[in-house]
Amino acid sequence: MPTSVEAVYPNSDLTIWYGVFMPSQTARVIVEKFHAAATKVLATPTLQQRLKQLAINPMPMTPADMDKYVVAELSSNEKLIRAAGIKSLAAPAHKRPLPKMALPMKMEVQPGRQS
Repeated sequence: MPTSVEAVYPNSDLTIWYGVFMPSQTARVIVEKFHAAATKVLATPTLQQRLKQLAINPMPMTPADMDKYVVAELSSNEKLIRAAGIKSLAAPAHKRPLPKMALPMKMEVQPGRQS
């Protein structure tokens, strides 16, 4: 089965990413401590090996970089949703306060091709 890009849908290649979020009122010092501890764990050979087995490529980011990434993702997905005519009863995500990033890390999943 071809990927969406191979099936002639340009700009349809999506990255699945994960991050740990904390409530927006969380003190920055707590976010930074959690980030430092999580980054240390992420660097361990055991976790690196396991993530590789799962075809996950960690892409650590600073909390500020992840904040920017989330805003960009929301904007990009909003355009896609509007183009598709999808409606929601919830307030637009970009108008809600962003949670603090506890483990700002983009983990790009490399899906295997299925035939």
